[in-house]
Amino acid sequence: HLAAGRAFRQAEAEGCEPTVALLGSLLRTAFKHLDFAQEMLNFGLSRGLLPEATSFTLLVKAALRQGDAQAAEEVLSSAVRYGVRPEAEAFNAMICFEEADLIHAEKWFARMRRFQVAPTQASF
Repeated sequence: HLAAGRAFRQAEAEGCEPTVALLGSLLRTAFKHLDFAQEMLNFGLSRGLLPEATSFTLLVKAALRQGDAQAAEEVLSSAVRYGVRPEAEAFNAMICFEEADLIHAEKWFARMRRFQVAPTQASF
């Protein structure tokens, strides 16, 4: 993942335009390394590259796997802030987070509805 990040930065430094597809591919590769993936997300966003919802979902799940609900919420919020409609799977991960209680789950279920994301069987 570090080599991919260096290559991404080097390509840009040499005048190659990074693409959304390249950023998405990098995020999917690096999602197990949350700090690096968030750095790459911010790098892309600062250059006007908006990854697809799937990339945001992967980052939400990665943060939750590390037990960091705050980071997961920040990723999900940034998706919304940049106009990306989050996937139901991202909300489901927040609803089903193992350290969450019923109030937490209800909050995320309500947010899911507010963003007009259809609940799935897993949501319930």
